[in-house]
Amino acid sequence: MVPANGFLPRDRSARIEIAKFLLSGVGNPTDTDGFVAACAAFLSPRELPAETPPVTVLICTYNRVHLLPEAVASARQQDWPVHIIVVDDGSTDGTAEWLAAQADITVLTHTPNRGKPAALDTGIAAVATESFLVLDDDDKLFPGSIRVLCQALTENPAAVAA
Repeated sequence: MVPANGFLPRDRSARIEIAKFLLSGVGNPTDTDGFVAACAAFLSPRELPAETPPVTVLICTYNRVHLLPEAVASARQQDWPVHIIVVDDGSTDGTAEWLAAQADITVLTHTPNRGKPAALDTGIAAVATESFLVLDDDDKLFPGSIRVLCQALTENPAAVAA
């Protein structure tokens, strides 16, 4: 169930329209842009809290320069402050060159490749924010995802994960 803290449609009829869109099978089911466009008119925008501590988005990658830019773009487009860390686990496909051109990303590099668990260890050790999210290099975040997760954590102080 989606929490009612900013990402739930305003009314029942809006939810029904979104459900119809999802069930219609129109378009490519792996293309989230159509879904996001269908939902945009129905989402309840929320103002950010006065204090919005940044969240680190940690991405580990190995030879996936063809996918990495979309994952990074989805993190950059969040409506919550983010710090992006990418661990390049010894890529040989141009990943290092692409990352070198990204001024707003903290890049950590393994040479040679040490595997995903080692890349995660390296990245988590570099996290300086209170909260972090691990995003695979072939994933994309929905707009507002980090806001929804952070609000859920804020509203449930005993929670350690969302």
